[in-house]
Amino acid sequence: MAVPTLTAGTLYIDRDRDVRTGEWGPYVKIGIVRDGKTPEQRVKELQTGNPRRVHTIKTYASPMVESLETRLHHNFATMWVRGEWFEMDENFVNNELDQHIRTYIEEQNEVIEYHRQREDLKSTESNGTVREPTEVEKELHAKYIEVKVQNDVLKAQSQILKAKLMAEMGQGGGVNGILKLVKRTTPEKTTPAHQKFNRKTFEEKYPELYAQLVVVSQSAPKGSLTMKNVPALNKQDPELRALEKSSKESCEEMKVANIENETIEPSEALKQLHLEYIELLGEIFNTDLEMERIKSKLAVSLGDDEAISNILVWKRVCKTQEKLDSKLVLEQHPEEYESCLDEVPEKTTPEKTNIAIDVEPYREYVL
Repeated sequence: MAVPTLTAGTLYIDRDRDVRTGEWGPYVKIGIVRDGKTPEQRVKELQTGNPRRVHTIKTYASPMVESLETRLHHNFATMWVRGEWFEMDENFVNNELDQHIRTYIEEQNEVIEYHRQREDLKSTESNGTVREPTEVEKELHAKYIEVKVQNDVLKAQSQILKAKLMAEMGQGGGVNGILKLVKRTTPEKTTPAHQKFNRKTFEEKYPELYAQLVVVSQSAPKGSLTMKNVPALNKQDPELRALEKSSKESCEEMKVANIENETIEPSEALKQLHLEYIELLGEIFNTDLEMERIKSKLAVSLGDDEAISNILVWKRVCKTQEKLDSKLVLEQHPEEYESCLDEVPEKTTPEKTNIAIDVEPYREYVL
């Protein structure tokens, strides 16, 4: 996960009502608007062709509205019916959901400035300084390791649950409302034999011409922020890592064996496994957010420096780039261009098939 999208907007909660009886429906819609769009405009869109009257019952301003929406969707996945609709009554919305939203927005307001400064630092060339960490930086690093280990464990558990879902599915080619096997095929492609301009050859044969035509520029600073001394799962829990690996391998085998089979209806056992899986997705998202929060705080603390010993490295350098316009070479120096053409033989890329296991992140079925 990268830094959450820093786009402000409004999160809204909608309910629909029967126009004849006045009774409220059992579902609420948790959605967002941004870029100047209002909840009222969104209601008008939802109202088109809808025999029920849609009402916006709550709105919340958020500095990172996309992240807020995604977090809510995953953290209330067991109530998530599909799309952006959730099975929640008025009492739950006014108390439980409302409190979670306000808490999440408070957390966003506390961290957004760190995220913004981290984004700004991406375009700042590092100065080469490697320094020792402060006590605060050591504490942040220790917390990052704690959350990262938890995140790795959760992801391993989700892979194991996916394998259990596949095994419980038996010979099925999918489970309605829970799991789909999606076959994606890239067709065979033949690239005919052709000639290709070799820039390196042109530079070696005609260095003066190359120097005249080449455009030299410098890129913006680039570099990846890397956390140091973070233990991998196979060091923390080798048994869990081995089980995660074997679960992934069994999923690969089962999806190939089942892809042509009929989709089945969900059993109670499949429903329970799926519930555990979608609850894990919420926990994974929460730990992803926490890791990015810590990384942004450490990035801001690092500033223009290149590294903090044993904590993190963020080397940002500008690279010199040389660009030669081959069309310009052909236009101005056709003979020299022709002398630098390589023969490229015909190449055929065989058809490639990939089978994906798509587990639905919401719950359509009744328990």
